[in-house]
Amino acid sequence: MYDLYGARELSVEQLRRLVSAALGIAFRGHFSEAVGNYYFAEDGTSEFTVESNLAADEEGAYHLEEDFPEYGTLFHAVTDHGDAIREALAAVAGLTFLRREFEA
Repeated sequence: MYDLYGARELSVEQLRRLVSAALGIAFRGHFSEAVGNYYFAEDGTSEFTVESNLAADEEGAYHLEEDFPEYGTLFHAVTDHGDAIREALAAVAGLTFLRREFEA
């Protein structure tokens, strides 16, 4: 399953620190031409990403998650443990659960 969270007021760096502490995982910094600086972590069963919702290409700036433009920072979890992760993340002030998708 894929869970998406958003933060309106937290920067990518702030959210990375808070999620890292809440889940006990270490993120590694990465760079993508499309997204810019972002953070990635995996724990053997799940993959996590913290990134800005704002990206840019040759046509200009756009939101990665167009349905949620009010959330400046995104947290993605690809996992079979979504409920446990969601419970642990409830302690992160300013982080909102936005959507869950299941693979077909």
